Parts: sequence; structure tokens; C-alpha cells
Amino acid sequence: MPRLFTGLEIPEEIQQSLSLLRGGLPGARWIDPENYHITLRFIGDIDDRLAHEIASILDGMRRRSFEVRLSGVTSFGGKKPRAIVVAIEPVQPLIELQAEQERLMQRLGLEPDGRKFTPHITLARLRDSSSHDVAEYLSTRGPLFGNALFRASDSRFFWYARYHHIVMDAFGMWLIARHVADVYTQLSASGRIDRELGFGRFGMLLERDAAYRSSAQREHDLLAENAVSGDHRDPEEVSGVLGLPVEDLLQDQHGCAGSARFTGAD
Repeated sequence: MPRLFTGLEIPEEIQQSLSLLRGGLPGARWIDPENYHITLRFIGDIDDRLAHEIASILDGMRRRSFEVRLSGVTSFGGKKPRAIVVAIEPVQPLIELQAEQERLMQRLGLEPDGRKFTPHITLARLRDSSSHDVAEYLSTRGPLFGNALFRASDSRFFWYARYHHIVMDAFGMWLIARHVADVYTQLSASGRIDRELGFGRFGMLLERDAAYRSSAQREHDLLAENAVSGDHRDPEEVSGVLGLPVEDLLQDQHGCAGSARFTGAD
């Protein structure tokens, strides 16, 4: 008897990014990246005849494409954690897709699934992992995004933003920080924002990056980095993961305090 469930596959590039979250948690049995998925409906052990009926009825489903967004790394099980998962935003098209499959399964005679649909990707199943160990693991890996605005005085504020490395590299963060600085500079000077300060098209960032990679400035920055690195040794390992090689280091951002270098991958 086959054991079946329905689900959404995870693109390979997302699998690779999420695989960077593996490790560092005692008692975790990590799921192989090629097996990452979003379960829509667990079916269980059924006979071949019913399996073919399910495949046939699912093959007739038609849905428009929609975006699936990851919202952060968390755990299931509370004080007795049983899994490490990536939470998925429960957008309406995803909820409707799951609900339609639930109706189809019941039409074929399956019992209703009494569990609330909580979309997620399971990264690891836990065995004897303490809640303290899980909390420590999550403190360094989730959520994927975070921000806060701190008020220092009536006219002075500090903006804090946190991005997990799987969704934002340092160069991308620098672009955002520079944009925020430009906005606040204009607000302070004139009380209004120039519309040209908008981020514009994402393609503009790609064009800017492509122009930099083919420029003499990049060659200058690489020479400067090589001079610092000297023997071209491998980057230091952090939690067993190698950093980017020297050739992938990006811009030496002049005008910053000291000499700040920002990394980015091709």
C-alpha cells in the first residue's frame, strides 16, 4: 500500500538556500534538501485503486500561478519541540488550493483532516532536543526579517533592520541603508521626498551590479582585496560553512567609515 500526500515542490535554488540552515542542533534529523516540500493534504496508506482515482482527480485541477512567501524559521511542539520548520505565509490562493484538495479527498470517501492547515517546510525532525537548545538555534537563524524604530529624542530616531543571510547579502543591505539615508537627508533639508529617490525597477539594481562587475573599479577593488589577503588563503569557516572566495568579494565602498567591503554571489 502506498503512503501518499499532496504538496508543492520547492525550487532547487530555494532548497540550496534553506539547506544552509542545517546543523547546530543536537538531536535533529535533518531532511535532505531534495525532499523539502509544502504539504497540502496528508492521505496516508491507501490501495492502488484509490491512489489512481486521486491522481486522476488531481490531474483535472486547474489553478492560476501565485507567489509563495517564506516568513521565518520556527519550531513545532512548544515545550516539547518535535520539528524545525520554515513558516509559509498563508496567502489566500494557497489556502484556497488546499481547501479544494480537501473537498476532493472527502468526495472520494476519505475522512476529513481535522488539523488546521499551517503551511510550512519541514527542515528537521527532532528527537530528544531540549526547548533550550531549540531556542538557542532559532535565536541565530530566525526570523528572516526584523526591524524596529528607536526614538532617541524628540527629533532623533534610529532605524534597526535585520535580514537573514539567505535572503539578503551585505551589499543589498548597503543599498537599502543608503536609500534610507537619502530619504532622511531630504526630509531633514526640505521636509519632502524627491520621487526620483524611489528604488525603481529591480532590473536597475541588476544593471548597476553588472556595470560594476565589468568596470575598472571592480578590478581595483579585487587588487586591494588581494593585497590584504596576501596568500589567497581560504576564508575562515563559520559553523562549518566556508565563506565566499576572494574573487566573489564586491565593492570597496569609499566614503564609509574605514574600508567596508560587501560580499555578493554571482
